[in-house]
Amino acid sequence: MRVLIGMDHELMRHGLVQLLYDLGEIDYMVTTSTREELYKSMRMYTFTHIFVHTALPGALSPASFTHAAGAGVHLIGSKGDESGSVPLSDTLPLDEWMRRLSRIIKGEMKPGPVSLQSSTTEELTLREEEAVRMRVHGYTVRETAAVLGISEKTVENHRRSAAKKLQITSSREWMAFGREKGFI
Repeated sequence: MRVLIGMDHELMRHGLVQLLYDLGEIDYMVTTSTREELYKSMRMYTFTHIFVHTALPGALSPASFTHAAGAGVHLIGSKGDESGSVPLSDTLPLDEWMRRLSRIIKGEMKPGPVSLQSSTTEELTLREEEAVRMRVHGYTVRETAAVLGISEKTVENHRRSAAKKLQITSSREWMAFGREKGFI
């Protein structure tokens, strides 16, 4: 089993690691504490299972991970996440965690679908949303290009296209949009 874990809370991350070791043989495991580190690891290695906590800090959306992953992305919900589509939650009792993880490892429980369309606005493509999220988080064009593995010119084009679709002309409007959509 080749596992990637994206979880900021150190104690929860350690607990998940121990549960996975109890359930099967691990070929290798990578843990990250930000969405950008997770995305970079996904591009660097191949994984059979990817676990991402919905509260993981960073600019990228869960749809970005699903798009880049060769394996299914299993989202771990947070307290107060009432979506119902997340099979794992940080509020589950330990025995239920073991049952669900065991089913995931055996392939009996598949990851839930994550739309490749922009999660917050229908006007933007997934790549445009990624560029916008990273912009409002303060990433430069060069930093965004490095994280996403695309050229700086492509990042500029995505930003320009998003600004045109959203009719945004100033940095102040970018920040207001980011706050309104929950990016920051």
